[in-house]
Amino acid sequence: MRDISELPNLNLALIQTTLAWHDREANLEHFEHLLGQAHGADLVILPEMFTTGFSMESEALAEPEAGPTSTWLLGAGEADGVFRATLSAADLQAYRTRFPAGLDADSFNIQ
Repeated sequence: MRDISELPNLNLALIQTTLAWHDREANLEHFEHLLGQAHGADLVILPEMFTTGFSMESEALAEPEAGPTSTWLLGAGEADGVFRATLSAADLQAYRTRFPAGLDADSFNIQ
């Protein structure tokens, strides 16, 4: 097993906050402010669906790959050097999650 005692620390910032429902611009502005307070973080974890406020109207709020959220994530990450990532998925007409294991495993047709 690899000795990890000499690896550098990984500083995380987990952000959980109130979201503005269906208001991408307000949410991006709010998270810009919060991310400015995540001094010293190497990795920032944002809530699922942080730009839409957990709307179930995904088609109405869908963005192209190079849309406002992706552009914002790239610009913000370049500005402060913090790694930011998200999951985007094509419309496959199927239930998807980032983690196809555990209790949800039966919901997937994994081959």
